[in-house]
Amino acid sequence: LVLLLSLTTLLVVFRPFSPSLNDAGSQKTAINAFHGQSKGRLDNALKPLEWWDSKTNDKLDRKLFVSDGKGGCKWAKPHAVNVGEDTTTVRSLIVAYPGSGKRTAWMEFEGLTSLATGDDYDLSGNHLNVAFMKSSFPHHEGIWSWGDNFHQVLLLVRNPRHAMVAYHELLYEIDYSTDWVSTYARKDRIYTLRPPVEEWEHFRDQRFDEEIHWWAWYIDFWMEGGVYRDILTHQLANFSWWEQVVMPHGHTYPDLDTLVPPETPTRHFHCVLDIEDCTPVTVLSYENLKDPAKGPSEAEKFSNMLEGREGISMIEKKSRRCVWNELFVKYKGYRTDDNRKNAPGPLDDEYVFTLPQLEKMKSVMEFTAAKYKGGAWANNLNAQDLVGYVESYISDVQKEINRLKRGPQGP
Repeated sequence: LVLLLSLTTLLVVFRPFSPSLNDAGSQKTAINAFHGQSKGRLDNALKPLEWWDSKTNDKLDRKLFVSDGKGGCKWAKPHAVNVGEDTTTVRSLIVAYPGSGKRTAWMEFEGLTSLATGDDYDLSGNHLNVAFMKSSFPHHEGIWSWGDNFHQVLLLVRNPRHAMVAYHELLYEIDYSTDWVSTYARKDRIYTLRPPVEEWEHFRDQRFDEEIHWWAWYIDFWMEGGVYRDILTHQLANFSWWEQVVMPHGHTYPDLDTLVPPETPTRHFHCVLDIEDCTPVTVLSYENLKDPAKGPSEAEKFSNMLEGREGISMIEKKSRRCVWNELFVKYKGYRTDDNRKNAPGPLDDEYVFTLPQLEKMKSVMEFTAAKYKGGAWANNLNAQDLVGYVESYISDVQKEINRLKRGPQGP
């Protein structure tokens, strides 16, 4: 949640390539000092995040689930995965554009495995001793703080119509903080406030035109394994150009006339040196994960990716529905978007977009869906799942466009 480093790209066509290790090494050297300074702030004394009952707002003195042997589940403490001693457990990154519900997925994965989870800024206090790490990297709200200690990627997506609203709510709750200390001091406000409509509209009108591209680019970055691209033109870029365009908002975007796309794609150095493959092993939908009819089966996609993997012991299948019910029916877990439903302030349907913004949002999503629907992606199961999610988002936004065009007197 801290505006520290901005990293963005979009792309049109992907072909196999061999990244330059020398180039990746020089990129990593250039940015390592920054990461070291940022991570150093996390080594201060941290209080772990607390668990809450989202319906009563009461604190819960418990953490996650184990099977009760009868198809149900009961609460238990999570198991740490000691990064210095356990070198075999498969560790997973949970990556998503800001406001996409990473914490929701985080809770589900923790509940299914009884293994501890963490975040890139270590607000959990678990440091690297976790099996799952959530992050918005390479968006400037995230940071690659885990070195080479994680092995695979899980990509979570959410309709940008709602992700952008949730992103702004998070920023409002931390008072738009741009440094770690101020953000940490305000972390207890997260998921408790609803911003005034006029603040949402100010953020929306300042940020929409870039953020909708960042949403689409974020998907591309991970789906294509970390290729450098310009955010606005979708053209290939090198590391130097990428560093300029991914700065936090308010910077001057470089002159696009000076962009000279490289002949071949280059992959981000972290995706060359620190993890075997940045391409996600599965793609999940926030909406499906929360849906009563689809939630358990959506979580099962994750379970199938980890079942039988080194160091991972899944809760037995007959108890998995119980985990989902505890989290998303009984609302037992960390604070999430659900806590804001009881907060004073505007209603959800008061945070709206203009008609031109909705039409641009739809256009960007159509580009994403078309890109992953055919060609080299046609037989990629993750890509086809992604297309299904994005097409459902397009449908939802089209319905809102239709309502706006009909006006208040329309049927």
